Amino acid sequence: MKSLMRPLRILLVVCACAFLFFSQAIPAYAGSNPAKGEETLNAIQKESEAVLKQGEPSPDRAEAQKKAAEGLNEVQGAANAEKMYNPSNSGAETIESELGDALNDAAD
Repeated sequence: MKSLMRPLRILLVVCACAFLFFSQAIPAYAGSNPAKGEETLNAIQKESEAVLKQGEPSPDRAEAQKKAAEGLNEVQGAANAEKMYNPSNSGAETIESELGDALNDAAD
């Protein structure tokens, strides 16, 4: 009987390892489009390099706040904002709305 259990244990361990591997790899793959490839955010890179090449180490507070108010943060501003995923352009349903739907269904 023990000789029959050993291959079964090995098979179960291999299946568990495969499950763990794919459960880690699939979420990363789901957010990308393999045909399109990685987004090139050239404007962000140029803005970041310009800040690094300045003579002073970092922009002063007022300048940083002004730049941050324009877009995403103080370095990027609004550079490549249209290429970034956010709730308004992703088309995904939020957790709040899914929970609300589930609670409404449970109440009915």
